[in-house]
Amino acid sequence: MLPLEEGGLIGNTVAMGTSQRTTGKPTTHSEGTVRAEASPALFWAWKQQRIWSRTSDRLKKQLDLFRAAALLLGILAAVLAVAATQVMGDQPVLGRSLGAGTAISAGLATLVQRGVTTDRIRSWTRARSVSEALKTEVYSYLAGGTRYTDSGQRDRILHQRSRDLVNKVEGLLGLTVAVAPDEKRVPAVTGIEDYITDRVEQQIEGYYRRKAAIYMRRVWWLRATASALGAVAVALSAVATWFELPPVSAWVPVATTIGTAVVAHIAASRYDHLIIEFQRTAYRLELLQQARACTPGDDATFVDDCEDAISVENQGWMARWNDD
Repeated sequence: MLPLEEGGLIGNTVAMGTSQRTTGKPTTHSEGTVRAEASPALFWAWKQQRIWSRTSDRLKKQLDLFRAAALLLGILAAVLAVAATQVMGDQPVLGRSLGAGTAISAGLATLVQRGVTTDRIRSWTRARSVSEALKTEVYSYLAGGTRYTDSGQRDRILHQRSRDLVNKVEGLLGLTVAVAPDEKRVPAVTGIEDYITDRVEQQIEGYYRRKAAIYMRRVWWLRATASALGAVAVALSAVATWFELPPVSAWVPVATTIGTAVVAHIAASRYDHLIIEFQRTAYRLELLQQARACTPGDDATFVDDCEDAISVENQGWMARWNDD
């Protein structure tokens, strides 16, 4: 079990929002939301959230690097293989050098691709899962979700839930050894309006729609590249056949192979699925926000509904990664 006092949070003056507040007991906000003045439970949960967020980011970057490197090395191996056969007769030294480069590139591509293991993917998704779950608890605590409406129990509940979340990934603690929490401060949320601005609207415009737009552009360029390579393959085949140029025809399978590799890279990255999920969740959050504006109701329930929408999206794409 992980102690609340880890990291020396108790008794420290901790930055919250844009001001400094000294450790003390929660006080009641004028809008009815209980606000934590440097609650030890809150800052421990936030510290863990930042650690696991940075850990998952590092794991994701490693996976992306492995995939990109494998793609580029595979392309290089295909190009060098054809080039080696074409120059071997006139320049045997260069041909042998290119052949060696082909073998090295192909071997490295295989080794690098092995870095994208099921265990590595699961480690990343589990780290991201606990990071997002901790963030949900922190925002629910700050905004006054239904679990945190009791001012006498909210710190205990936050500590218990955040501790349970971290305990579920004890097997990954080794991945966090070299990871320290960054300087990102606890969200300056003291009421429902702050929550809508800092959490809901930020998720809609600052994350979901922004990420969807980035992925859409990336997919467009990758598919355009694959289509262009297909056109190049057709053109090379036509030229080689019409003018009877065997050296040119040797490049047809290279263009085809590269185009196929690019398409496979798109599928492996799950861009299409992520775009749909991001757009769908942004739309759902907007509907919840508009429903509250039209028919004001229980703010605690509104916070729960928003966090549920975000959690469903997170669980959806993580399950897709693990299943595939």
